Formats: sequence, structure tokens, C-alpha cells
Amino acid sequence: MGVALGVLLVDRHYHRQAERKRAITGAVAAEAAALFVFSIVSWNLQILGRSAVVVLVVLAGVAMGIQSATVRKLNLPGVVTTYITGTITSLTSGFARGIRKWDGRRAMHEANREKRDWESRLEIQAGVFIVYGLAACMIATLQAYWPGGKPLSPLVAVVLAIWATFHAQPSPQGTEG
Repeated sequence: MGVALGVLLVDRHYHRQAERKRAITGAVAAEAAALFVFSIVSWNLQILGRSAVVVLVVLAGVAMGIQSATVRKLNLPGVVTTYITGTITSLTSGFARGIRKWDGRRAMHEANREKRDWESRLEIQAGVFIVYGLAACMIATLQAYWPGGKPLSPLVAVVLAIWATFHAQPSPQGTEG
């Protein structure tokens, strides 16, 4: 359900270069809305009863589906935001393949271009992995000092992503990043 919603939200305007940021932001805002309701339901779990757990699972699934569809549309190589092992696998296999490729057997200019592309992909994947680690530390801290705040953490992350999108500098080629 979340993937279908994410695809519909992103594809609606993504084909127009000028509206890509809006399309992505709209999808991420829908994810934030699902996470907001998730937070409210989780805080009221005792009042709502055990059947509310099903609602939490659905809301989390919808949010993850929207996120997956949105990130897939961005076409970030090897970045999978809803399961960490996918990013670790992409990062490790990309690193291993890159080492094997640039052993001096290719034409210098072709090898340099491919190496830059490879390094760029690895930088993105490594950055995502670092964010995963920081998020895990944040959740551990919340668990220790404010366990009730854990349901808010995905919502805060998505709101920060929306904020960063609006405050991102345009890339040198004039396209929005």
C-alpha cells in the first residue's frame, strides 16, 4: 500500500524537472503524516488496546513503502533506506568490485571516469551507513533517557529530511539536488 502511494505521489510530477523537488517533498510529507499518526497511536496504546498494534504495523508499513518508492525514484545507487543490509551489501560489493577493476588494465581516461563514479557511489553509501549508525545511537539514548520518545524518532528524521530538501543548495549544473 505504501509503495503504491509513494509511486503515485512521486510519479505525478517527477517527469517535469522543475517540479521534482515538490514531488519528492510531497511523498516525504505523506510519510511524515503516517509517522505522525504512528506516534499518536503508539503513545495511546494502553488506551486504544492491543488491537491498535495492527494499526501501528500498517502505519509503519505504509511509511516504509512510501520511503522505498521515493528513494527508488531518486535512483541513488546502492542506497536502500528501509533495510540496512541492502546498503551494507551494496557498499561492500561495490568496494570489492572497484578494487578489482582499477588494477591498471584499462585505458587511463576510461578508468579515471569509472573510478570517480565508483568513488561517488561509495561516498553516498558510506554516508548512509554512517547515518544508520548515528540513528542507532540516538535510539539507544532515547531508550535510556526517554523511552516514550522512540516513536517520534522516525517522524523527526523525515521532518529533518524535508527541511534539508528545502535548504539544499542547487548543484553546479543548475539542477536541484
